[in-house]
Amino acid sequence: MKLSRIESYSDAVFAIAATVLVLEIRVPVLLRHDPSAFWHGLFVLWPQFLAYVTSFLVIGIYWLNQHSVFMYLARIDRPVVWRNLILLLMVSFIPFPTAVITQYGDMAAAVTFYGLTLLVISIYANYTWWYIVRHRYLDDALISAESVKAATLRYGLGIAFYVVAVAISTFAPRVSIALYFLSAVFYLVAGEPERGKATTVAKR
Repeated sequence: MKLSRIESYSDAVFAIAATVLVLEIRVPVLLRHDPSAFWHGLFVLWPQFLAYVTSFLVIGIYWLNQHSVFMYLARIDRPVVWRNLILLLMVSFIPFPTAVITQYGDMAAAVTFYGLTLLVISIYANYTWWYIVRHRYLDDALISAESVKAATLRYGLGIAFYVVAVAISTFAPRVSIALYFLSAVFYLVAGEPERGKATTVAKR
């Protein structure tokens, strides 16, 4: 099975999921047509903008991580492809909880639902990484054992972020929203294996 086909399909799913997010930002309804009302109407949409940016970053990070991991694969087979498809299924679901938190961001339950979605996806993404490592899909000539350990720790931090955010969402929903955003910002900084230097890539 060619890796290039899997990457192309994945790229399309990631792109569609990220693009759909913007559809949840609604044009403000103005009670009167003047500049102050216009700017106020935009300002009150800040929860929608924050939810859009956070979810877009989350989807983008999973896309970047997928490409980083695929660079170090020595082989790919059906079990890996199926696990990747399930991850894509989960990522493509992100626009729905984003729409919920956009509409009901003042409700703790909506913030909790959003966080639980990100938590489940993070747990599954870590499981997929652990599966790849445990079954030796990685090329030892391209990535060191130290880099694998660093990547495992780094990916696992995402679970910790979301567990804390979800745990406090019932009594501090705004803090939870901030943590969701900060976790996305944290993963924008390249770590292992994104920072590694690969000399070759898996055959396509």
